[in-house]
Amino acid sequence: MSMKCRAFQHGLHVGPFGTVAPCCKWSGPRSELGTDFRSQWQTHEHRLAQGWIPECLDCEQDEQEGIDSHRIIMNRGDLGDQGLVDMKLSTVCNLVCKMCEVKSSSKWLSMVKHTPQFDWHESQADRHMDMTRLNTNDQHMDQIKSHCEQADYIKFTGGEPMMLEQVKLVLEHCVTTGHSGSQTVQITTNMTHRLDSDWLTLLDQFDRVHIQCSVDGIESRYEYVRQGAEWGVVWHNLTRLKQLADQRPNWQWSIQSLDQVLTMAQRLIIPDFYRDHGMTVAQPMCHSPTYYSYQSVPHDLRSRYGVQYHRPYDVAQWHLLVKHQQYHDAVWHTSFERECPELFDHKK
Repeated sequence: MSMKCRAFQHGLHVGPFGTVAPCCKWSGPRSELGTDFRSQWQTHEHRLAQGWIPECLDCEQDEQEGIDSHRIIMNRGDLGDQGLVDMKLSTVCNLVCKMCEVKSSSKWLSMVKHTPQFDWHESQADRHMDMTRLNTNDQHMDQIKSHCEQADYIKFTGGEPMMLEQVKLVLEHCVTTGHSGSQTVQITTNMTHRLDSDWLTLLDQFDRVHIQCSVDGIESRYEYVRQGAEWGVVWHNLTRLKQLADQRPNWQWSIQSLDQVLTMAQRLIIPDFYRDHGMTVAQPMCHSPTYYSYQSVPHDLRSRYGVQYHRPYDVAQWHLLVKHQQYHDAVWHTSFERECPELFDHKK
């Protein structure tokens, strides 16, 4: 099967360690900023042309589920024609989302450091990472800004971009150099922060704006999945964002609720909830960590909630899920069984 992906030539993901990859989904070795990384990626591009490669597993799994993968979206041109620069400039964040990791949240890293008695899974704890390079992009900002000048689509994730001064510095650079008028800017945010006048002044200088809101579950289930957040605050910010976008024809905004085991009981009501308020939501499938995917759920329980997932039930993943919720419950004084009773009903 012949495969192609525009990310190798037109994509750039900047991580919090000052390294780069073709895209945010890439799971292979990363390259250094300042090197000829496009030439380095040609080998991978040629390998992919012969069929799926391990480094592209996330996209392969999405396409197996009938979901538009990052590869498909990139090839379609939805993320720019000239180029995409996707930046995770820092891991500074105010939340501990259950399915996140230390490489994406400073709160996660702090939690792991303060709970050495817990055997956190390596996929989330990553105890072997080089901490000396984490959040060192300040020294690479000139190179990052230069790459943004060549792109017509710039994207920020985190961490929480609304907390990062580096994000504003990049946006200000695009404005002062005159590039913003032909650029789309996308910000993925947890919506715990309000778009104030400073943000609006900057964003209004761009050709198009897309605010992607990561909101997993609703109400109390949301607060269980995303520790440290308050549903009332997030809901207020969502309704205000809708008002702002309604006033700006070049603004687009979207809500993303990850389709995963902890929100399974709400997966069928979430679209109706937002639709009733004039909003829409996407529900991409969770694949990693595996114990948060539907591999930890038996097929009869999946059927009850309309889950279609091609990978079989794996009881080992269920036990990993339970173990990690016990860790979280000990830290946050919550109860997995009380918050997610549907996962235990079939076991009684």
